Amino acid sequence: MNFLKSIARFVAKGKTVMFAYTMSMIALSWYATVAKTPIDGSVATMYSAALVAYAGSKGHELYEANKNKITLKEGEINASA
Repeated sequence: MNFLKSIARFVAKGKTVMFAYTMSMIALSWYATVAKTPIDGSVATMYSAALVAYAGSKGHELYEANKNKITLKEGEINASA
């Protein structure tokens, strides 16, 4: 179960995944230019996956921020009682 959580957290940190996809895309583009071969539909698939991962990271950051706000509010209520 911890392994699945660590994978989910890695995917949620989409900036790392986005960086890896961007570097792969640059390398693929250079290779295709040198080898004079066209790039197929995998380009769209790679960037779609990167976009989903990046959007997921932003959603995860928003979730964490909201969770921390709720925790702080509950702490303030308990502290004032």
